[in-house]
Amino acid sequence: MADNNEKKKRSNKGKAAFMFAFAVTVLGSRAASLAASAAPITEDDFDTLTTDSVNQGIGTDIEYYKIDSNVFTATDQAKCVNDLTNAAKNVNHFAVFSSRLNTQKGAQHIEGNVCVNRTTNVDAFNSGIIAHSDPAAAKATYTLYLDTAPKDTNIKLNMAEQSKYELVLGFDYEPFTYDNGHGIGFKAGGVEYRIDCGGRSDRVTIRRGKKNIDNELDRFAELGDALINDVEFDRDVSNKSLFNANMAISMDTVTRGQTMVVSVDAKDIAGNADYIKNLLKYNKGVNVIVNVITDDKTKSVDFGEVSDDSWLKTDGNVIFNFGSYTGKITTAMNAGTFIAPYATFENNGNVCGNVVAWDVEMGAEIHQILDVDDKLAGDGEGDVKNPDITVPDVNPDDSDTDSDDDWDTDTDTDTDTDTDSDWDWDDDTDTDTDTDTDTDSD
Repeated sequence: MADNNEKKKRSNKGKAAFMFAFAVTVLGSRAASLAASAAPITEDDFDTLTTDSVNQGIGTDIEYYKIDSNVFTATDQAKCVNDLTNAAKNVNHFAVFSSRLNTQKGAQHIEGNVCVNRTTNVDAFNSGIIAHSDPAAAKATYTLYLDTAPKDTNIKLNMAEQSKYELVLGFDYEPFTYDNGHGIGFKAGGVEYRIDCGGRSDRVTIRRGKKNIDNELDRFAELGDALINDVEFDRDVSNKSLFNANMAISMDTVTRGQTMVVSVDAKDIAGNADYIKNLLKYNKGVNVIVNVITDDKTKSVDFGEVSDDSWLKTDGNVIFNFGSYTGKITTAMNAGTFIAPYATFENNGNVCGNVVAWDVEMGAEIHQILDVDDKLAGDGEGDVKNPDITVPDVNPDDSDTDSDDDWDTDTDTDTDTDTDSDWDWDDDTDTDTDTDTDTDSD
């Protein structure tokens, strides 16, 4: 597993980032030029095509149409767009998808599914998201995946209404109950972890699963960089990029269901919160990908306060792509999907959307945008599909055929040598010999 230092060294070459800023320009002066660009684009109009599209020839191989400076409409042939959006769909079940989650800055919580290698405070998770979402989500099962046993031994779940909770562990454990069955917990590495669920242990499931988070973060960095390099970028007019994108939507140059790609210099993000908010709230169903372009001198990108925290599903139509950027991203209230697999993401105000990052420093709440009909693939009756976390074949010789939700009947003796990395809680090398006896719940 590559540590973060290795990733930073590897990704410093040709990296760019994905961010979203609206240039302050007089509306009237731009309206005329955009009105002209709204006319159908002919195949002979080479100036409206990106270099890649021209090189591939005219016709069915066209990948992008150029709307204005640094703003393009992607066609079905835009492979880099398709690859990134498809990858995003694989993790949009999660409010947070990261290697590390730090929630020690305050009593903050995440409302939604979480997938992390390690976290400082498991108490951060609750399923109150249903209060701000569709009624069909009231019976949803919310998932927390942990690849490493937490430091906290007491885990408190804030379970809303009829929702259920699934704890998926990427390590060996032994389940147990306490308080006459009203409490549930697990033992791992000789440590006992108790889950306080308000006496609702029948609505809590603990199971074994596996998600290779680091590999997926690496893949996101590759796909993000590929898209950033796939479209033309003119740094001299970057301050107009977000304005051009907003105008394209307002004038229906790009319409519902289409994907618009916008490239913005990282320095043009600050001070454009109102333009970004408009794109989040008034995108008319247009899928927007904002590439934020960085270089080796870019150490941090600050969005400021963008969203009004209104839980709008339109926020889910916007992706901020940072590619392999390794610096820091800070924001107050904001929204949308942030794909920054090698970056540190710090929110000092509520975020409504999804965060994919190497390190997430929570200073406020993170709310998943829950769409039962789409993102969680529900049937409209509250039968919501859980995130795809596979059950690992830990003991291939076992004859146990239990399902995903069962606990193994096997007695496993594992000897693990753990060499701590930068993300571990200590710096030494520990050799642990654990004997786990699992009891079948069937």
